[in-house]
Amino acid sequence: MEMVTGIAVSPGIAIAKTFPLESEEFVVTARPVEPDQVDGELERFRVAVEEAVAEITELRQSVGMTGELGQLFEAHVVLLRDPKIHADVEEAIRDELLPAEYCVRSVFTHHGDRMAAVDDEFFAERAKDFRDIEHRILRRLSGARQQEMACLTEQVVIVARDLTPSQTASLDKEKVVGIAIDVGGRTSHTAIVARSLGIPAVVGLKEVSS
Repeated sequence: MEMVTGIAVSPGIAIAKTFPLESEEFVVTARPVEPDQVDGELERFRVAVEEAVAEITELRQSVGMTGELGQLFEAHVVLLRDPKIHADVEEAIRDELLPAEYCVRSVFTHHGDRMAAVDDEFFAERAKDFRDIEHRILRRLSGARQQEMACLTEQVVIVARDLTPSQTASLDKEKVVGIAIDVGGRTSHTAIVARSLGIPAVVGLKEVSS
């Protein structure tokens, strides 16, 4: 039996089968947009943002988010409606004649990379916020669905490279009894969400998902 060591960030003991959760990835292409299609792309972006805000609002209400968890997702709503980010995405659509998906990826990656370049755990978590929000918008633009946990018929321990705050908050507490991920620390967003939901979690396991 192999034993791995990580950082316990949410108390408790969980014994169950493991369920590997794949990282959510979106492939976007720089297909050209005709000038008469620009307004349509701008509208697609704006609608996707409002749908993402509504999605977070519904999630907060269903989970009953308060304290640190509530503040975390309130920050996501603020970022979704940030005028600077909106201006950057819309400018890219107009000037580069590229689709909304590509411009969202470009702008959010730019802001996230700037945060990640700072050697500080706080800023590293902010970078994850940008990735989480980017994926939420891209999911709305593409019509894709987040990996569903509805297929679970028994209790499991989620094993993953990393989890976004949205993925963690969406877990079914009746079926997901533990979380084990490769990265993260005591103040990571996964830790905050897991503690708020009362799900035992260990992070910083390096290669447990391999």
